[in-house]
Amino acid sequence: MHGAIAEYKTTKTSFQKSLFLFFPYFLVLGNLKIWLGASSVTLPLALFVVLPVLVVEVFRRSDTRSTLFLLVYGFLLFLGLVSSAYNPQTSWGRHVASLIPVGVGGVVLLCFKGVSYSPKLSVSIRNAGILLGGLVWCKFLYGILQVFLKGGGFYELKSHMSLPLGDSNFLAVYLVFFLAFTVEKSRLWSSLFIFSSVLLTMSRFGAVFSVLTFLFAYGIVRFTVTALVLPLAVICFSVFLLFIFNMEGALALLKDGFFPSLLARVELWDQGRNIVQSSPVLGDGPGGFTTYLEVVQWPRSEWGNHSWILSIWIEYGFTGLLLYLFLISLFFLQTPVENRLIGKRIKLGVAMTLIYGLFENVTGVSSYEALFAFSICVLLSLRRLDQQHIVENRLAT
Repeated sequence: MHGAIAEYKTTKTSFQKSLFLFFPYFLVLGNLKIWLGASSVTLPLALFVVLPVLVVEVFRRSDTRSTLFLLVYGFLLFLGLVSSAYNPQTSWGRHVASLIPVGVGGVVLLCFKGVSYSPKLSVSIRNAGILLGGLVWCKFLYGILQVFLKGGGFYELKSHMSLPLGDSNFLAVYLVFFLAFTVEKSRLWSSLFIFSSVLLTMSRFGAVFSVLTFLFAYGIVRFTVTALVLPLAVICFSVFLLFIFNMEGALALLKDGFFPSLLARVELWDQGRNIVQSSPVLGDGPGGFTTYLEVVQWPRSEWGNHSWILSIWIEYGFTGLLLYLFLISLFFLQTPVENRLIGKRIKLGVAMTLIYGLFENVTGVSSYEALFAFSICVLLSLRRLDQQHIVENRLAT
């Protein structure tokens, strides 16, 4: 009997570790779109793969760090429900559909909260990035064929640069994350391949952030991620605040032809600021921004407001924003000693996507929330490895 139980635990652990290693591959393969009434939600294919693990892990005890992360996700869901109940103008179908991404992050964390670190993990993440780059190249070549047959212009290619994972800008966000794992002397061709894939998405912000990620990835060998990334974060956040507090001047400047790619974003930020001013504490609930655009008869079809700070504030209120900032702080406070380089790379990838997310839709997207939760689990597995080595050293002495 005891032998059968031990064999079951070994099999379950082995299956969980294998899923953890292959999880990045499943992520880049994309999403399934499911309709809930008039609203739709995209769920990562990877979520359906890990559901068998969820059934077992939901009853398993968690360590203190994992429990704290799970509590934050739980409170975010609770705040989303409270904000939804406070704003009945948005249908509950849309509220629930917009709450699902946070739920996806919680499910991924719950499934992998106790998984052990594997030395193959870094290779798995890097190869998943190369796979995504290959998919982008294939779609680019297909887009060239379509544009050529229809006699369109070069920049019409951007409308073809979408995959089940997301549109061109979101693909650039994902590629920036993976780029942090390819920058090594022996991996130059991998770096150049992913960098070229970012360029093929035709995302200007993606090109800028990929160059910065490439440079920072070389620097993390000698410096901390905070020392490298903090100046960039301060600059980008200052630019964001400058636009928010001087919206009229920013719009006037952009309408004169300066930085045209920013104009549409700043116009959405202006609408988001109106919501925050009218309901700063509870926000408009998940999906409330889309409803607001419909009410004001926004001339363009939009999803999200291209800034994760405003998105969280609008959907979960100021308390939810503070809670999400606490979640991010918890992530960066995890400082593994063993295998420190992969810990730095995972932090760099998340940091660059969050800074990028000041100007792009990242949070509130199921695929990104799954990626962020996976990154949390990687750091937790590294911390668990540190503790294991400490215990082994004490026993040895």
